[in-house]
Amino acid sequence: MQLRNLARLPLVAAVAILAFVPATAGAYQVQEREVATSFDGTEIVYSLFAPDNASASNPVPAVMRTHGWGGSRETTPTGFVGQLLDNGYAVLTWDSRGFGESGGTVEIDSPDYEARDASALIDVLAADPRIAKKKGDPLVGMSGGSYAGGVQWVTDARDHRVDAIAPEISWHNLLDSLYPETVVKTGWGALLYGAGMTAVTGGVTADPTDPETGSYDPAIHQAFVEGSTTGQWSEQTQDFFAHRGPDYLLGNVTAPAFIIQGTIDTLFPPSQGAKNYAAMKSLHPRQPLKMAWYCSGHGTCDPFDAGPAGYIQGQVVKWFDRYVKNKKVDTGSKFEYVTDDGVWHGAGEYPVGGTTVRKASGSGTVAVNGGPTATGLLPGTDAPASLEIPLPSGPGTLIGAPTVTLTENGIGTATDMPNKTAVFFQIVNKAKNEVLGNQVTPKVFDTDGVDHTYSFGIEPVSYTVDPGDQLVLQIASTSASYEAMRGAGLINFKEIKVSVPQLP
Repeated sequence: MQLRNLARLPLVAAVAILAFVPATAGAYQVQEREVATSFDGTEIVYSLFAPDNASASNPVPAVMRTHGWGGSRETTPTGFVGQLLDNGYAVLTWDSRGFGESGGTVEIDSPDYEARDASALIDVLAADPRIAKKKGDPLVGMSGGSYAGGVQWVTDARDHRVDAIAPEISWHNLLDSLYPETVVKTGWGALLYGAGMTAVTGGVTADPTDPETGSYDPAIHQAFVEGSTTGQWSEQTQDFFAHRGPDYLLGNVTAPAFIIQGTIDTLFPPSQGAKNYAAMKSLHPRQPLKMAWYCSGHGTCDPFDAGPAGYIQGQVVKWFDRYVKNKKVDTGSKFEYVTDDGVWHGAGEYPVGGTTVRKASGSGTVAVNGGPTATGLLPGTDAPASLEIPLPSGPGTLIGAPTVTLTENGIGTATDMPNKTAVFFQIVNKAKNEVLGNQVTPKVFDTDGVDHTYSFGIEPVSYTVDPGDQLVLQIASTSASYEAMRGAGLINFKEIKVSVPQLP
């Protein structure tokens, strides 16, 4: 049986109704299509699940979960919701503003909007006698991926009633994720813009006579127009995305954080999780912190092996058991990662200690004419018209961010980047025709006819090299994931040195 509209009833009446509701087939208490009113009057629709034995005399902690971009809340006690319930947690799921059945304007996990919506939902939990409290505040964890990961950072930065977070495949800086090196990530931008537009066409709250119509913040439309027509974002658009953080807010994050990132994620790649990890470690050296890289996220794990099913979910439950329930639970290594063969590894820290490097060097030219030669989107592919630097390819485990140091002299002209040219770096296993982690990294170079030297990291890899593999660093002229250069250029790479961290 589902309970509807309890949020509109006096608390005593709601408790009385619960007392007479028989257990559901899954032995859970279910309140569906409830409504919380946020700070600006926006109605946020949520579902609340609790173990059958949760009561005022037997309160339980809660976990909050929303959905990915353009999605909607979980409405049944199945999957990870059911796993959390079976482990003694209540679960509150909600439609983020502008999506699903909630009203309001989509603001992309803004600390000024979506974070305050989450606080209104924490108020709901605080008023529920079935939810365990500490000094009057509800015991609350937050989980979920992508959009549901980003909101955890900004919520905890504003509301310290959150006891633990486990953000999956979220970002460190949204501007850097979508516009790295000032190159628009066109492949993902088009997919996300279209998916979100479909999802915000309308919604209905718990009152069918009171329809709510979602919408985009106009800045989202502007970003799409600018990127697709000019290949560049205005300062106003850049400021909009940069304000979403959470980089500049991490000093205010107080909850123990379990950062989960995808080795094959090409939207919010491993570097975004690594930056959050490094910042939290520096800003809060005494705060519990863990990071794991799994073969999941925005992209496809194929042809790689994801490893044992449900591993990360089990680790998330342990994290909440330790820091929400305050139980003595072993949460494992501070850094865990899965390699392409499905094997999980543990390390005491990231970057991983005790690594050596595989080194290689070379030179050559890359001509840029706007035609796609490489990709990093669902999944990465070999770039046949690229400059290749062969790497030592003996068996071993690669883990971490490769470093490239080079000197270049280029010429070129473009309407979007005058006297500059973007090219793309990826590591490829030629024997298996695999881009390691499907990751491609853009880099913008000066093309003014003068020598320039650069040293930079490219996207981290987590990969087991087998006998017979043949690794190369590829420098490709364009990528199907990114906006093509609106012009042409020729870059002479006079010296290229690459080093890839590996375990001996």
